[in-house]
Amino acid sequence: MCILPDDPGAGAQPYRLTFRPASARGGLDCWLACPSPITPNVPPLVAVRGVRRDAKLQAALFADKATASGRPVIAPVFDRANWLGYQRVVLCGRADLALLDLILGLRSAGIVQSEKLDLFGFSGGAQFAHRFAMLHPERVSRLNIASPGWYTFPDNATYPYGLWPQREHCDEWSHGMISNLDRFLILPMTVSVGQNDCDRDRNTRTGPAIDAQQGVNRLDRVTRSTGPAHVVEGER
Repeated sequence: MCILPDDPGAGAQPYRLTFRPASARGGLDCWLACPSPITPNVPPLVAVRGVRRDAKLQAALFADKATASGRPVIAPVFDRANWLGYQRVVLCGRADLALLDLILGLRSAGIVQSEKLDLFGFSGGAQFAHRFAMLHPERVSRLNIASPGWYTFPDNATYPYGLWPQREHCDEWSHGMISNLDRFLILPMTVSVGQNDCDRDRNTRTGPAIDAQQGVNRLDRVTRSTGPAHVVEGER
């Protein structure tokens, strides 16, 4: 599907919105918004949706601005059947490795031409995005997350609340998160919340322990995780 930009005078260019099935069993499908030509060596935008999992919409929403600079938009499909706990990255399958395999396949196809990626996540996708960046900061050029329901804090609480490995899941990834923490903390990062994020909704993880650690709603939790000076608020 070839789509003309909403505002052709703003430097945007036509792009092709396509569905790309997984190249192997256990891999990720994705939606792509690809400009022509693709600017060499510019990080692609990887946009991860939340629990509604509408990857096609995610790709389309970012397409005009990203493709104006010759960047493809990649929206991976973490479907409910195969990736129920993708937000936690490593505990319900290795969602991080699945994304890296997807990027590798897109590099082989000439769609991705950069070692790094710009990573965006919304809601559950924001949970995935910041945990992926904690584990693989060397692969992330810039991190943008919007309205995550909860966070992994850089402390010794048990993962996914902190970095300390769960006994039954102790693996090389836990040591990677700890050893990569300094690199993660210097990544260019923007955390955004919406005007309704001061309300608790049914998708907000709740309980005495997490409420005490992180707060009772998304606004409380972003403030505790980043500090009030770094919070960006807007309409949702």
